[in-house]
Amino acid sequence: AVAAAIARAKARKAKQENSTEPVETEAPAEQVEDPKKAAVAAAIARAKARKAQQESQSESVEEAPSEEPEVDPKKAAVAAAIARAKARKAQQEAQAESVEEALSVEPEVDPKKAAVAAAIARAKARKAQQESQAESVEEAPSVEPEVDPKKAAVAAAIARAKARKAQQEAQSESVEEAPSEEPKVDPKKAAVAAAIARAKARKAQQEANKNNTEENE
Repeated sequence: AVAAAIARAKARKAKQENSTEPVETEAPAEQVEDPKKAAVAAAIARAKARKAQQESQSESVEEAPSEEPEVDPKKAAVAAAIARAKARKAQQEAQAESVEEALSVEPEVDPKKAAVAAAIARAKARKAQQESQAESVEEAPSVEPEVDPKKAAVAAAIARAKARKAQQEAQSESVEEAPSEEPKVDPKKAAVAAAIARAKARKAQQEANKNNTEENE
């Protein structure tokens, strides 16, 4: 504050001195009677006054931040936490909007095509499950030839039971989703059903792979 006051005082003093310069320069100008020189001297005096005023203002601006009190660490931490929370909220909202946009990308999907896609997804899921079961049956004897036959039989029975259960669930889902082949089916629901069917297929395949690993052990 003291430095700023000194700078302002210097600026006022420089301005006053510059304002007296035109008076001093005008006296000889009147003696010489050259108006051009007088105008030039006045312009120079005004330019010097403006320059001195700008320098004093820049000095006061540079010294102003040093006069501010030190920032409270607690307040800074709270402000940073609030900023992070807002950033997370904005990111979550953006993700939610992207999901909504993804669902509404194709609002005019043909119900028949959606039903066909769901049926294809279920067929692929069953095929993948059958292939994984066949691979497990082929690889089981070559992994550990000294495996206990009883344990192997139990594990195979469990795997077959799980496979039958998964197949029955897939068939029941196909029966429940049969009405979705009608032309008035909601395309969004059909797309969601297809996504669920694909997710269940992946889950069934993962469980089958897990059973294979357990049987190999």
